[in-house]
This record gives sequence, structure tokens and C-alpha cells, in this order.
Amino acid sequence: MSLAPYPYSYALNNRFYGVFAQGPFPLDNLEIPAQTVLIAETGSCGAGAGLREPAYTDTSRGFCVYPSPHESRMNVAAADGHVVSIKIRHYRPDGHNTLYGRMGGSIYNWNGGHPNGRTWEAPLE
Repeated sequence: MSLAPYPYSYALNNRFYGVFAQGPFPLDNLEIPAQTVLIAETGSCGAGAGLREPAYTDTSRGFCVYPSPHESRMNVAAADGHVVSIKIRHYRPDGHNTLYGRMGGSIYNWNGGHPNGRTWEAPLE
């Protein structure tokens, strides 16, 4: 049974609703929108990723986000509006910051991997 009527779709990064405060997170308060995922490609668990177990799910609710129909790449839109195709950096949470960490390339789950403007520190993986 599929979680969605279509094998692939797009989903809002779940950190934009109810994670850091109740309700939606205001885009005006986002620290590094060019490096923060707003919308990510999603799909049914395990679809297209060649995984025997469910894929890592840290960006969307109700979908497994890391399986991809694009040969291990995923299309994402950053909060500043630009779109990139990235190779996913982490399929499992081992050694990965699931709240802020890097999805792939220069795109992070939240605030560009530099929470609270701490850009002088290394990005969170």
C-alpha cells in the first residue's frame, strides 16, 4: 500500500510548522534562507533508493524523503526560491544532526546548518 496516490511528489520541510514554535515559522525570521530547504522531493518509503529498509525521514511528515527517482539525487527548493538537484549526504541519522544538518551540497535542513547565526563555526552535518 502506498502512502500517497503518486509515487513521487514534493513536501514542505516539516521544521516550518510546529517545530520551533506553535504554528507556522515566519520566513522573515529565517537566518540563512539560501541554504535552508523549504520544499523537498518526496516519495513512498524505499521507492527508487534501492534500500531494503525504510529510508531516513527527517524533512517531511508521512513520506520517506530520501528515496529519489533521479539516480540518488533529489530536487529541493531553498527558502530564498532557488532550486537545486543534490546528492543526499545522509540516508541514516548516524553521525547526522537531524534537526539542523546538511541534506547535501550547500543545503541544510534548517538555517543553513548555522543555528542562531553562529556562522563562524563549522556547519552542522
